[in-house]
Amino acid sequence: MLFKPDAARGNTSPFEPAGTVDEDGNYSLLTKGKKGAPAGWYKVVVTALASEPVHSKGPGHPHPVAQSLLPARYGQAKTTDLTVEVVEHPAPGAYDLKLKKTFLLIPYKEGVS
Repeated sequence: MLFKPDAARGNTSPFEPAGTVDEDGNYSLLTKGKKGAPAGWYKVVVTALASEPVHSKGPGHPHPVAQSLLPARYGQAKTTDLTVEVVEHPAPGAYDLKLKKTFLLIPYKEGVS
């Protein structure tokens, strides 16, 4: 998971908070080794791969390929529709992310300040 500063909404931070999503779907972020993210608007990039690669079929694809568990649009800042405004005192659930079409909810765990 990556929070990309959204310059179009005024966030010109050079830092990109990054983190992981645990097996229960909770995430936490670090920025420069510290928990949390600086205040501002972010585009959220999320990728998730299947633990077992898919074996491609056909002569042109002899190697296993990682299978994405999420729609491709969430994997790039230019295509994701997930956005978050990090604020000093967020409302409960403010950082829970809902991924469309998969009906997946990623609850905020810790690490966003």
